[in-house]
Amino acid sequence: MKAAAIGAIVTKPIKASSLHTAIVAALGLTADAEALEESTVLDPGLAGRHPLRILLAEDNIVNQKLAIRLLDKMGYRADVVGNGLEILEALDRQSYDLLLSDVQMPEMDG
Repeated sequence: MKAAAIGAIVTKPIKASSLHTAIVAALGLTADAEALEESTVLDPGLAGRHPLRILLAEDNIVNQKLAIRLLDKMGYRADVVGNGLEILEALDRQSYDLLLSDVQMPEMDG
């Protein structure tokens, strides 16, 4: 089993380009920074080429909706939890390839 590690950090407010760059970095791929800056469209085929089980941990509903929408534009679906304890419960049920987590969460900080 591989040890968990932080592959990238994205700070709020989340921008599509920074989320894309973080996912590409966490996957260990290289992104053409110049092409990414010129493009305002997220890669809708990224999930098809690099499938991931994603857990989104965010207590703010608006931020949840934004993150889900950005992930959806890349072809990803995510399980959503609203506090730190729910993260642990979700991890008990299954493993994830990627955790997108708010650092300050109710019940238990990220």
